[in-house]
Amino acid sequence: MVAAAAITLVVVDRAGARHGAPRRQAYVLLTAPERGPLIVSVDGKQIAKIAPSWRRFVPTFARDVDFGIVDLTADAPHVLDVRRAGENTSKRFTIDPRATEHGWVIAPDAESADLCLVEAKVVYARDGATRDTSTIRKVQLADDVVALPQAYEAYFVESPRSVRLESHESVKTRFSLHAIACSTFDADAVQPYAWRSSSARAAN
Repeated sequence: MVAAAAITLVVVDRAGARHGAPRRQAYVLLTAPERGPLIVSVDGKQIAKIAPSWRRFVPTFARDVDFGIVDLTADAPHVLDVRRAGENTSKRFTIDPRATEHGWVIAPDAESADLCLVEAKVVYARDGATRDTSTIRKVQLADDVVALPQAYEAYFVESPRSVRLESHESVKTRFSLHAIACSTFDADAVQPYAWRSSSARAAN
C-alpha cells in the first residue's frame, strides 16, 4: 500500500490516574479531508486538531489516511467528541479502555465518506514478501467506531518490505490494518483512502 509517516501522539490523563497505569490507543481518522480538519475533545477538553497533510502524497512519507492517536489511560471510560472545524455539531463516542487491549478506530461518517477498514496478511519468506490477497478482509465499523480485534504490526502504512528471519524460521506472517476507498474493495484493485480520485472526493 504506502510507506511510513510520522504521527501525532496525544496523551490524556484522567484526574488521579496513577503513574504507569495501563493505556489504550484510539486512532481517529480524517474522513473526507476536503471538508477540513477534525477537532477532537476528550472528556470535555479539546486536545487535538487532525488536518490534511502533504505527507499523504510523498512516497517516502505517504500513508493510507491522515489520522491522530489518542492515548487514553485505562482506568475508566472516556467520552470522545469529534467535529469538523467550523461546524458546531459533533459526533460522540463513549469508549471503555477496560473492555479491550487492542484499542479502537474512530472514523466519523465513514460510510458516506467512502472509507472502509481492511486487514491484510503479509507472508515473509527468504525469497521475499508476498501479500496474501485472498485474506484481505473488511473490519466492520459500527456507528463509525470499532474495537480492534487484535494488535497489528502496521497501522495505515505499508508493511515493511522485509523482516529479519531467524535461522530456524522459513517464513513469518504479519497482519496490517489499512483504510481504503470502499468503492475499490477488490483483492486486485484495493486503493488507499488517500488515493481516491478527485471525482470521488468531490462526490463526498
